[in-house]
Amino acid sequence: MKKLILYSLLACMTFSMQSCLFSEDDLFEQSSADRENTSVVELKSLLTSSTNGWKLVYRYGSEGMGGAANLFMKFDANNVTIASDYATSSYAPGQTVTSLYTVQSYNGTEISFDSYNEILHSFCEPNGYNDPGLMGDYEFIVRSCSENEISLTGKKYGVEMIMTRLDDTVDWAGYLAAAAQVSDDSDYTLFNMMKGDQKLTTITRDGHAFVMSEVSDEGLTTYTTYPFICTDTGIRMMEPLVYNGISMQNFAWDNAASTFTCTDEGSDIKLVFERPANYEKYLGTYTVQSGSSSFKLTLEVKKDGKSYQATKVYNLNGGGTWTMTLEFYYDAERDDLSADGQVVGYMDGAAVGLYPGIRAGGNFYATLETVFEGTTTEEDGNMVITFQNNPYSQEGANDWLFIYNSGGYSLMTAWENPVFIKTSDSK
Repeated sequence: MKKLILYSLLACMTFSMQSCLFSEDDLFEQSSADRENTSVVELKSLLTSSTNGWKLVYRYGSEGMGGAANLFMKFDANNVTIASDYATSSYAPGQTVTSLYTVQSYNGTEISFDSYNEILHSFCEPNGYNDPGLMGDYEFIVRSCSENEISLTGKKYGVEMIMTRLDDTVDWAGYLAAAAQVSDDSDYTLFNMMKGDQKLTTITRDGHAFVMSEVSDEGLTTYTTYPFICTDTGIRMMEPLVYNGISMQNFAWDNAASTFTCTDEGSDIKLVFERPANYEKYLGTYTVQSGSSSFKLTLEVKKDGKSYQATKVYNLNGGGTWTMTLEFYYDAERDDLSADGQVVGYMDGAAVGLYPGIRAGGNFYATLETVFEGTTTEEDGNMVITFQNNPYSQEGANDWLFIYNSGGYSLMTAWENPVFIKTSDSK
């Protein structure tokens, strides 16, 4: 019903104003088929007219609230070249990827990126059973357009997006690399909202979105999500970030101070990184009990206030060594330690991944979209961390299996239901 209303509204809007899709004269002088063909030709002409391409503010997540990425697009008659600030496992920000696109008339004029594109389709592919992934679109209904702006609606999820003509002076690689750097440098979990020296509240960051919580008089907590897109100097909120009547939209990032400063006229608001109180307690050296064996492992700072890094060197049969680098993160929501499925190194040119499984049974789940969630307790005066895999702990898949695929799956090493016992703090 929502789509039917939308299309009807669009039809009314389209017939009542002149745009690149239809004109009033077309309504009377052309058949329906001719008008549809004209709209396709005019839109393709507009897309290909920009010598430096277009910028699509690409929103993803449920109702577009997961965040936004920069997608730069350059069109020719049949192909589109895309670059982004959003990195994937095989794509670095600023690189270009070319694929096919089509413009057609069906329930209005549509743009479809229907041949595979590493960048665009990374937003659209599910992560697995019952996990829709980032919930992005690759087919769009054109709502309106002008010489410098095209308004789109995602065909599957209905999220509205804007594509704007890029100025000829914009350096794709430079801008996107800078935006990606802002995203990485500012990727902290907690920020204090400051007005001068006064702390107004604390907000959390989740990907490309801020989350603000509010407790009612009845003790109920509500959460409001504010997605943003990165620029080459900071971020821009997709909708203004609002607190106690204060509205904020544009922020500059100061990496040395770990601070976002609102650049809106008349604003004196800053978002200042705050290290979670319990982050530091996980730094240090542990004895890891794995089955009947044990070894030492030291967790060091990777991203202050957010993540940790541990390195372990193994001796190979036949000589030589292999080094594993494993990332842990501080789970602010659970106030504990966790580790995602991840690539920890390479063997014979193949990625070695951390997978959940059962070593004794020779079984594992071949997905990195899992997390080993730690539970911290105190036993005999020592900090002890046990882990369960989410979502496979019910199947008993709590062993950490380090596996690579080089013409067949091979087990590099395994940590059997590991238990971390802290032996010393970091220096």
